[in-house]
Amino acid sequence: MRLDELTDLIKGCGDAIELQRVHAAILRSEHARNVFLGNMVLLMYTRLGSLEQARQAFELLLHPNVFSWNLLLQAFIEHGEMDRSKHTFDTMPARNMVSWNCVVAGYAHAGDVEAAKAVFDTMPERDVVAWNSLLQGFAARCDVEGVRRTFEALPEADVVSWTSVIAAYALSGHPDVRAALALFYTAMPLHDVVSSTTIVALYAASGQLEAAKLVFDTMAQRNIVSCNTMVAAYAAGGHVSDAERIFHTRVFARMLERDTVSWNTVIAAFADSGHGQDAMLMFLRMLVDGLVPNQITYTSVLAACCSWDESRSHFSSMVGDHGVGAVRAHYSCVIGVLASTGELGKAWELIEFMPFVPDAAAWGALLSGHRVHHERTGAAAAANRFADLEASDSAPYVLLASL
Repeated sequence: MRLDELTDLIKGCGDAIELQRVHAAILRSEHARNVFLGNMVLLMYTRLGSLEQARQAFELLLHPNVFSWNLLLQAFIEHGEMDRSKHTFDTMPARNMVSWNCVVAGYAHAGDVEAAKAVFDTMPERDVVAWNSLLQGFAARCDVEGVRRTFEALPEADVVSWTSVIAAYALSGHPDVRAALALFYTAMPLHDVVSSTTIVALYAASGQLEAAKLVFDTMAQRNIVSCNTMVAAYAAGGHVSDAERIFHTRVFARMLERDTVSWNTVIAAFADSGHGQDAMLMFLRMLVDGLVPNQITYTSVLAACCSWDESRSHFSSMVGDHGVGAVRAHYSCVIGVLASTGELGKAWELIEFMPFVPDAAAWGALLSGHRVHHERTGAAAAANRFADLEASDSAPYVLLASL
């Protein structure tokens, strides 16, 4: 077969077993020594999540090049095998900037910023990618001082660098929010909507609603993602009217993207923050607007229900009227409604006979219902089933002990 035909065969493999057959055929052919094909096989194994097969494919390469070594290096990093990635890095006959950046980023992402810094300090030259990896490592563990020291030594910052600085301030709850943002806007006059939206999301996720609002209000442009982020932040903070106001702004109104995804965002925001009636109202408006709900929509709708009759009605409508197939999350939501409203017998019946194996969410919902209604016997049974699934999770024991 021609080289391009073999390349297409490799890329078309849907699982590791199929790739093994193709790889075996290549090794028996005149292309067995072709490093390009060998690298393609190695790359596909990593994309399919088959780490050991990727390692074996690497070992079968007669003359691996630096790209081959980098593929193996990245495969170990993606699987959290930092010891093996460092060993691979140390034994590489030649390295390039990608090799160094992979290891620095790998350690930083794994939370070992000291190891990332040690490798970073030995780099023969550093680009902005390496600097940003180190910044992101410090930011992820809320080390404002580490971010500050690294940032001050950075030869030239880009949007990613500045976003990492703001992330450290946001995630650590640093009080000097306005000063950090002023620096960002002064130093990065060409900051884009993506970086600003990232900062909004970081502040919203850390519960700093005022800081998120400050960034959002000063954005020169807003997109559907930034608006969705603020909707979720306002709803989570209990500011329902503000969430609705943003949802109905001209940004949403003039964009074709205000589709099911956008409605799902606001419905989920209300449902997750305990505003069930508001979630239902938005759901009805969604239907009036002619949007078609999907599985994600109904996960929020069912979670927002406050009675067995209401959840049963929506469940039936989901399948019968909208043709949405029920998934395990939907059953878990109904179980949660039954348990919270004291219909514990129905909840047990549903969890035992639903067409899915109950997961931790279902058992947790049932256990919480027993706790709310002070029903010890059922709580113990639910806790045991919960613990069987999540042996390392202390939640069932804590809930049971609080009865």
